[in-house]
Amino acid sequence: MKKIYIIIFLIITFFIIILFNTNNFTFNSLNNKNSYNENNLTNLQNSTQNFETIYSYQNKKFKQGPIFSINTPVKASDKYVSGNGPTDVPIVLIDISEMGRLLAETKIDKQGNYKFVLDEPLIPGHSIGLKIGDLSNTNFHYEDFIYSDTYTDMPLIGIILSKTSVEK
Repeated sequence: MKKIYIIIFLIITFFIIILFNTNNFTFNSLNNKNSYNENNLTNLQNSTQNFETIYSYQNKKFKQGPIFSINTPVKASDKYVSGNGPTDVPIVLIDISEMGRLLAETKIDKQGNYKFVLDEPLIPGHSIGLKIGDLSNTNFHYEDFIYSDTYTDMPLIGIILSKTSVEK
């Protein structure tokens, strides 16, 4: 019974080697063990370098972005949403619950305050959030707003600078 398990193990191992090393594995390389081992070593080194590149990118220390806040509570009956952040930054208010639907746009004033005037009522229970607006005619860069301990990166929506829930 042990022989069957060993044979099955060897067959599976052989197919795994072929599957993952199709570019480097040939039957001729079985006769030349050094070339096979050198190819494997090169692949291992490349894999390690790729992993290190990805790992170091994910752990890269980005410059801490500025903090934005929304004054709470935000109620469904409110005609505006206000808060504060860095001066002169264009921002947009979105409905996170509706995949980032645009609700309003504004620019933070010289005192660091903003006020979105709403054209339609907010929906109770929905989450709303701030995103960076159009920076094309400013001295700001999108890279300045990539990372902060207070930001949330939401798939299909983007970086949310601040968020809150709408109350009844």
